[in-house]
Amino acid sequence: MANENNAQAQQYQKYDLLKIYTYVIIGISALTIIIQIFAAFTLYPNVETSEDKLIVDNLNCKIPFTATTAIKHLKIKRTKLPPCKLLDFLTIIESTDRPEDIPVVKYKKKLLGRYNVTDINNVVCCYHIIKRVRNSDSNITISKECIEFNEERTPLSHDIKHIYVKCKSPKDGIFYENVQAIISSNLKIINRQRRSGIRKKNPYSVLMLGIDGMSRMNFQRGSPKCFSYMNGSDYWFDLKGYTPIGTSSFPNLFAILTGQSPSEAQENCDPTTKSFLDGCPFIWKNYQSFGYVTAYGEDQCDRNTFNKNHKGFNQQPTDHYLRPYVLTAQNYMKFHNKNDLTYCLANSLYIDHIFVYAQKVFQIYVHEPYFGVFYVNSLVDKHLSSSPWLDARIANSFLNKLENDEFSKNLIVIYFGDVGARFEQNMGGFYEERSPLLSIRLPKKFQRDYPDIVESLKINSNRLTTPYDLHVTLKHILNLSADEKVPEKAIGCRSCQSLFEEVSPGRSCRDVNIPDHLCPCSLVEIDPSKKVLKHVVRFAIKNLNYELSKMKTTSGKNCTKLKVDRITLAYQQLISSWTMNYIIRFTVLPSNDEFEAIMRKKFISIIKAEPQFELIKEIIRINNDTRPNICVDPDATSNRRINEEYEDDYEIPTMI
Repeated sequence: MANENNAQAQQYQKYDLLKIYTYVIIGISALTIIIQIFAAFTLYPNVETSEDKLIVDNLNCKIPFTATTAIKHLKIKRTKLPPCKLLDFLTIIESTDRPEDIPVVKYKKKLLGRYNVTDINNVVCCYHIIKRVRNSDSNITISKECIEFNEERTPLSHDIKHIYVKCKSPKDGIFYENVQAIISSNLKIINRQRRSGIRKKNPYSVLMLGIDGMSRMNFQRGSPKCFSYMNGSDYWFDLKGYTPIGTSSFPNLFAILTGQSPSEAQENCDPTTKSFLDGCPFIWKNYQSFGYVTAYGEDQCDRNTFNKNHKGFNQQPTDHYLRPYVLTAQNYMKFHNKNDLTYCLANSLYIDHIFVYAQKVFQIYVHEPYFGVFYVNSLVDKHLSSSPWLDARIANSFLNKLENDEFSKNLIVIYFGDVGARFEQNMGGFYEERSPLLSIRLPKKFQRDYPDIVESLKINSNRLTTPYDLHVTLKHILNLSADEKVPEKAIGCRSCQSLFEEVSPGRSCRDVNIPDHLCPCSLVEIDPSKKVLKHVVRFAIKNLNYELSKMKTTSGKNCTKLKVDRITLAYQQLISSWTMNYIIRFTVLPSNDEFEAIMRKKFISIIKAEPQFELIKEIIRINNDTRPNICVDPDATSNRRINEEYEDDYEIPTMI
């Protein structure tokens, strides 16, 4: 009997412990919700602007409307690019969408006068055949023989992908050079489509045009023709809450095209400097397996996303691949550079070459399903003066063409940036960096067939979205056209979903794997004299001085230890119930530099709420200065008084 009572007592004890555990979990959950509500209504009472408008507005994320537009009113130092001597291409390639038709090359004799040719009757044009070297993404071969052609149609082989053209005359010498691509349908592609059966389903094609460094604000500010057209069109949808997951092109484009972050891709491929990227699950492989024609191209070969600091591709990744073209252009043609960007190739803008290539793809395959990705590196990044050129090219080369129903009736266009370039060192610039462009064009037929998708896109226009969502959207488009289904998921973000479906209204940055330092949500300016900021800036200056301890002056002396002068700007950002970020600007002496640091304050004890600081992004110098580093000679003196209240007393911090 005693044993039974003991067993029963133990059972009740376990039950009581379970009840206590349940109450604790409920209590913590309730406390978390209370803290979030408190933060939303107390910590962030003034997030809304004078226009009383937010582009993203939920309990976990608030992004003000004016943050995406205010910067256009600021004075921005523009880099003026010397003008190119622009002339129409003298030589042209003619090809059709019929595989039995052989592509031809010829030159336009009537254009010779524009090239100031004096010996018109003795002009000779010829072409070298360009080939991609096997097992290399950065080497090409050019045939020694230069095959002559004239103003008549000279046949080319289907096996030729690119040619290097030269024209000369005895009196004028070489007066014309160009690299041209031969894009034509062939039996290999047609047979692949027939086997897949995709041609019978009237599938939707996808054209992606990416612009390096293009934020929503830069697009609105520098491309008024395109912005006005898209903003007033029923076909275009602007995803205002689109946010990057990395600070450069590679992680963002990699997430769009593979659904992974570079660190997560190690199991399937090794996206490092040591390995090719062929094993990575690029989305164009899915499209190709379902019979689509695929194309990929970037200009500015030394800045190509998958070749700068990476090996690129061992085998040609898509049916049509632009890299051999741009390698030849930058190695054999005359070009003009400004600030390490090539903007002119001979007598044309660099972007004209990629636009002509992209146009040719959707003209040749107007009756076939295709998936094309084209990315412009050569004009926008840090060069706002280039945007008007880009504006005219996009308007003339693409938007006008899309008015032609023959080209656009089954074409979905995605116009996007990777991450905004930071042109202004203020919070407008902070938002710009975290607000890349994303606009999606749906053709009339698609909108008629899928009205629910149209409504979802309208709703998602004001929701927090990411490159992972765009990846899942690309799979969704493919599934609308194919019998077999591609799993609609992104390995890098299991909670992310297609933009064609309404995304969660309560998304936070952490929900969709946006790193803390790139999160644009719920920033609130605070008084620089606030006590906690003294601890934050001390932590930051200790980190800077630790880095300086590894450096030497030009004369071999140790660098002078930096001291905080003053805090110039401060923002706080609630990331989660127990995590607060601080974004601070501060000036230092004796170098007179200004820095920005993003720190995390974690509450590691619920009772004592003792803070623990972490640096979540390397500290950046934001003042415009051409000096290579902040190392100051110890013999340098400053007449300015050091602000002693910021003297550091912390151990050497670490990056997380």
